[in-house]
This record gives sequence, structure tokens and C-alpha cells, in this order.
Amino acid sequence: MLSRSDELRLPLRWLAILRERTKVPLAATSGVQTAEAVVEAILAGADVAMLASALLANGPDHLARVERDLRRWLEEREYESVAQMKGSLSQHRSPDPEAFERASYLRTLRSLKPFLRS
Repeated sequence: MLSRSDELRLPLRWLAILRERTKVPLAATSGVQTAEAVVEAILAGADVAMLASALLANGPDHLARVERDLRRWLEEREYESVAQMKGSLSQHRSPDPEAFERASYLRTLRSLKPFLRS
């Protein structure tokens, strides 16, 4: 089964929490379908965003679209590199890390609601 974009919320939460707590590279591996999702993953703290499901569903030309849109996003916001943006929305860089974790947890719970049975 291929991943879906609505599966990205939980990985983003953990990427943001783990970014400054570990020295190992972090990968976003579920729900990355678009350049916007790649941006979210990198801002949260991912070193790499894996698009296997998106490529299987949309073909290899999809990668060129994602790259083009990512380059446009970086240029519009005057980033010089992906490394410059990496982890800038991580929990560690939050002005209130505890509030960040609580809010992230609540958003994650809300995103899981469609998957929970009554």
C-alpha cells in the first residue's frame, strides 16, 4: 500500500522533536507527495524526504515537478540552500519547546481522528 499525504503529520512531529536530540540523519518516509511536503519535512528537521509512493503513483516526471517547486519555494523566500532551512521549525528552535510539543501532540491526535473507529 502506498503512503498518502494525510500520513505526514505524525512523522513531522517526531522529526521536529528528534532534530536536535540525535546525531543520526533523519528521513521523512511517509506521506511525502509534493514539494510542499518536502519543505515541511526539511523545516521540521529531516535530512532527506523520501517520495517513493509519489513516484510510483505519478511516474518519474513527478520528481522534476517537485524539484522545480522546491527551487521556486527556496528562491521566493531567499534561502540559499536546503541546509539553511533544515530544522528551522524544530522543537529545539521553538521559543517555548514545551508548548510546541503540546500543540504538536494535539494536532497529531486530531489528524488521526478519521482513522479511529467509534
